[in-house]
Amino acid sequence: MILNRLASPTTKLARRLRARGAARTASLRKNRRNACVDNRPKFLVRQSPFIAFLLLAFWGCASSQLLQEDAETKEKMVVGKCSFADWKRLAEWSTYDAPDYAPDAETVARIAPLVKSPDVSFILFGGSWCGDTKTEFPKYFKLFSALNLPEPKVALYGVNRKKREGSGVAERFNLKRVPTLVVLRGDKEIGRIVEYPTETLEKDLLKILTK
Repeated sequence: MILNRLASPTTKLARRLRARGAARTASLRKNRRNACVDNRPKFLVRQSPFIAFLLLAFWGCASSQLLQEDAETKEKMVVGKCSFADWKRLAEWSTYDAPDYAPDAETVARIAPLVKSPDVSFILFGGSWCGDTKTEFPKYFKLFSALNLPEPKVALYGVNRKKREGSGVAERFNLKRVPTLVVLRGDKEIGRIVEYPTETLEKDLLKILTK
């Protein structure tokens, strides 16, 4: 009995120490888990400038591939398939406005439902070095904007002075002059506007789409 009584405080103290140790261990594990969770976003944030650098490098490389130098004039030309934004950024024209051109609202209203067809698409060829392209391209951009035409509907190609763009599309469509707008229904060409329209861009386009 005496031995059991003497041992009892020691046993209780040991139990308390074990309980405190277990609680401390659990707390440390919890803190470690929280630290890992907290560090993950910081890690991603630390990496984001590097990712941004890679994206910018890729963007710059892609942009440089669209620019070619004319062997004779040393002039930089936009050559290849590009977006409207690429063209405006790389062509380095003094203006991309067409202040004297306003698409006829009535004709645009008649064209709009026709170009919404999933079968209808366009290929627009131009030369950043070409005076006619400098005059007509801003009109095309303005007309496409008035039609709310999604950019994927229009494949835009810059060509060199030999009317080539590197992928063979210009040769396939027997490109002779720029600018040229090719109108497609499915895979079949249904008409084109070469250099300047006969009447206006929108009226010529309406005739092609309704013939």
